[in-house]
Amino acid sequence: MMKKTDKQSFPDDFLMWSHYADEHKGCCIELEITKLYNYGWELVAVTYQRTLPPIDKLSDVDRTRTILSTKTPDWQNEHEVRAIKTYDDKDKFRSQSPYYHVKVKAIYFGDRVKQDKCEFYKKIINKINPGIKLYKIREDKSQGPGFFPTLMHVPL
Repeated sequence: MMKKTDKQSFPDDFLMWSHYADEHKGCCIELEITKLYNYGWELVAVTYQRTLPPIDKLSDVDRTRTILSTKTPDWQNEHEVRAIKTYDDKDKFRSQSPYYHVKVKAIYFGDRVKQDKCEFYKKIINKINPGIKLYKIREDKSQGPGFFPTLMHVPL
């Protein structure tokens, strides 16, 4: 998960947890852009519409960007951003990394991940990078309907 804006909250969309995190039995990984080797990349917000816009009169680069950044409205709650890098014969960044560099900022464990598993992963993650924030998502009806994160691990 990369937040498109700082105004977006934690990953609280029920359908996303159902689709991607095995009905709250998995996790969501929040990524942060490092700006390391990310030359020539473009972040493109996904547009959600029923049909693909006309692409026949677009350049190859614009055609690629349009196809990769268009999805049906069924997915609009995801607020996706795509990292796209295109090349041409004169591309001076060709020697740079073909991968978009990010770092793990936080991990959100689903509501149905058992506590002993959370503790197990917490130990491993802390050994790899103690700066990663860890959250446990919990259903909390006192704050209104929905799931809310509880900080499990304060980075050193």
